Amino acid sequence: MTSLAELIFFCLVGRIFIYLWMEFPLPQRVDNIKFFHDLHACDLCSGVYAFTILAWILKVDVLEMLGFEHSALIGGLVTGGATSFLVHLLVIGFREKFLTVTIS
Repeated sequence: MTSLAELIFFCLVGRIFIYLWMEFPLPQRVDNIKFFHDLHACDLCSGVYAFTILAWILKVDVLEMLGFEHSALIGGLVTGGATSFLVHLLVIGFREKFLTVTIS
């Protein structure tokens, strides 16, 4: 069973990976590929991949916590997608609350 501290660690590490992925520029040969260019620009899309891989590495599984029987592949994909969406909503809410918009 995954504890609350492990889930928070999972979300923080995943969000740090997404932030770093989006901050550093892609090499020119990779940036020319539309898939990677779009993935680099979208934190929700990047999050699905980052959280899925992290879920497999850290063995975090939302479906297992809810008591469903499934394969590790499906559990990682569902965990990655759901966590990416929830973290994305938290980031949007934080930006909306604390971001100052200046119109010049």
